[in-house]
Amino acid sequence: MAERPEHEDWRDEDEADDGPFEIEPPHDEPDGSEYGLGPVASAGGAGARPPVATAVAGDDDDDDGPDRPDPSLWMIQPGWPRELPALYLGLALGAVAMVIAGVNAERAVIVTALLTVLMTWMTAALGVVSLHLTAWFTVRTFNEPMRGATRMLVVSSLFVLLTVCRWPVPGRIVDYLIAILAYGVSLVVLFRLPRYETLVLGSIHLGLWLVLQTLFAMVRHTAAPV
Repeated sequence: MAERPEHEDWRDEDEADDGPFEIEPPHDEPDGSEYGLGPVASAGGAGARPPVATAVAGDDDDDDGPDRPDPSLWMIQPGWPRELPALYLGLALGAVAMVIAGVNAERAVIVTALLTVLMTWMTAALGVVSLHLTAWFTVRTFNEPMRGATRMLVVSSLFVLLTVCRWPVPGRIVDYLIAILAYGVSLVVLFRLPRYETLVLGSIHLGLWLVLQTLFAMVRHTAAPV
């Protein structure tokens, strides 16, 4: 094999002479444009794509948590009756009870009518207190106080109305039994709670009503002339 001369310039004649060292120009990095992908940004550089959020099991803020009460544990069920219809119905029943109490009164008609109105509103207020106590005892959420108060006004007005009526049956106890029966039916229809919660609510409310009746009887006995 023939050896190349020691100092022979074996490069092509057309190639430019860059001196004793030939510096190769840097090659451009592939930017993906030839594939229709656009320029690829370096990590953390300008124009970098935002990281894709991945869902983590048990880390969804939209799920029901301790800050969002469970609808199955609501004290006041949604739907009818709404606040205004219940308020109008309760006021109407209270007005009828006031008129009937005044008509059946043997004396002090106006005072008896006013006391009936006071008894109706105080019974409704005790019903709201009973809702709070029932929610506490049964670990339920008193979710809509206004709607619960108007529904309790309907129940209390109907109860007081039936207690002031004079049914054509012997014995005053029958009037209260009819009123308690209607109270229980209205409580089930308006609040639509399970049996246990309904019994707790009705027992607390009627118990507070008996305490209120006892206080009224003591006041009347004290104020009556000897």
